[in-house]
Amino acid sequence: MIEKRLMPYVDLGVLRAHLMNVHEGDLARGKGDAVPTWRKLAKLLDDLGFHVTRRWLMIRLKRLMMKLRAGPRTKVLSQGQAQDIRSAMVQLGRVLRAEAAERVLFAPAATRMDGDKLLNHPGALFAHAVYQKLPEIAQYDFREAGKCVALARSTAAAFHVLRGTEAVLREFYKAVVRQKRLNNPTWSGMLNHMRQRKGTRRPPDRLLDDLDHIRNDLRNGTMHPDFCYEIDYAQDIFTRCIGVVNQMAKGLTS
Repeated sequence: MIEKRLMPYVDLGVLRAHLMNVHEGDLARGKGDAVPTWRKLAKLLDDLGFHVTRRWLMIRLKRLMMKLRAGPRTKVLSQGQAQDIRSAMVQLGRVLRAEAAERVLFAPAATRMDGDKLLNHPGALFAHAVYQKLPEIAQYDFREAGKCVALARSTAAAFHVLRGTEAVLREFYKAVVRQKRLNNPTWSGMLNHMRQRKGTRRPPDRLLDDLDHIRNDLRNGTMHPDFCYEIDYAQDIFTRCIGVVNQMAKGLTS
């Protein structure tokens, strides 16, 4: 997903409107006048990916703009030049609409979870200083999960949330079991091994039970190819996993 701000699209309309309102006697080369505005418009079209419209604009007005640039800074527009620019902007609107008709803009879906946090600040979804403790792969998965929830990609969101949670579980397991760890640590195997710990090294039963429920109720089903989720259920999974990750993070070092 490529993030694009909306303001450049607004600026595109502003620049076109400015050139649609040039008149005889207006300065051609000064700041905010016809020539620099034309150059800004061409660059913005290119930046936004409207390459067909930019090429049309260059072909349509380049000769006139080069002539105006070659003149003195006090050069003003003639009646014919001003009319030519205004006419070109009307035509540009038609070309731009035709090219824009092939574009689709995706906007974040309405969610119960905070949209800005989902897209830009996933760490803020967790308890204070938790996200920074998580392994890189878990941070990646929770970032991707946030974007998926925001864009209503529900099943993908659930996959990333649960994979991220399992990555945190592996680090938590290493913190709890310092020696004679499992050679092939599975979700259930790690939980069973930690249940065998005694004293202060044993995690709380409630946390282990929650992780077991997530494995049975959510994780195993999510990995099944026929399973699909609705956006509300994906958010339920995310919220539930945030809770257990917050608890596991207490046993992780920064």
